[in-house]
Amino acid sequence: LAAASAPARPGAHGRMSALARVRAAGPVPGQDLEEPFDLYGPPACDAATGEPLPLAPGAQPAALGTQKPRKRVHADGDWHRSVHVWLHDGAGALLLQQRSALKDTNPNALDASAAGHVTAGDAPGQTAAREVREELGLEISEAAVVAAWVATVPASAQGSTPAHGAYRCNEWQDLYVLRAPPEALEVSGLTLGEGEVAGVRYVPAREVFAAWDRGDPAYVPRRTLYVRALRDALVRQGLGPALGAG
Repeated sequence: LAAASAPARPGAHGRMSALARVRAAGPVPGQDLEEPFDLYGPPACDAATGEPLPLAPGAQPAALGTQKPRKRVHADGDWHRSVHVWLHDGAGALLLQQRSALKDTNPNALDASAAGHVTAGDAPGQTAAREVREELGLEISEAAVVAAWVATVPASAQGSTPAHGAYRCNEWQDLYVLRAPPEALEVSGLTLGEGEVAGVRYVPAREVFAAWDRGDPAYVPRRTLYVRALRDALVRQGLGPALGAG
């Protein structure tokens, strides 16, 4: 995981690991705790299992018309919105980032290629394109990112971090899945946002799904709706054989 000057190729287990350049110099916060978030209503839940239900096709989370700063949202457990961009290499590997130790949720864990919260008033697609640029140094147009949208799923998590204390994070997560541009296939060519990303690596998608199945603490945990949406999108993009899906 990291940032080297020489490009790295997948090894015996299909892994690619190298250091990427860090864009900024000096310590910076992992996020702005005063950043305002729009608030949304919670998802409907299955009466029998209590599990959240997916949105109907074409539906959007119900906006409440109110806002709160990030630190209060994560303290109070309000529903808000985030974006997750998954880049793949076209051969069955996903580009993962290791979250910064400065993050207020899931520090140091392996996560989507680029991710972030939607600032109040911004659109998810706009946010997704910006996060790819800020976290990875890649310019992918907003139109291309929006075209790669696959699902909006509800997710809940709680925990505590040394830097920020306890949190309750309830999100509507917009997922985008697309093939990495050529300049992103060698991770040594990426420029990481300091305070946001500690490192990046390509990992076979099959290994990522297996890690979620066994509850590997090195990864940000994902629930069934999320995992299914990502897997289905990868199969539609021709990666079924790499996932053992035919």
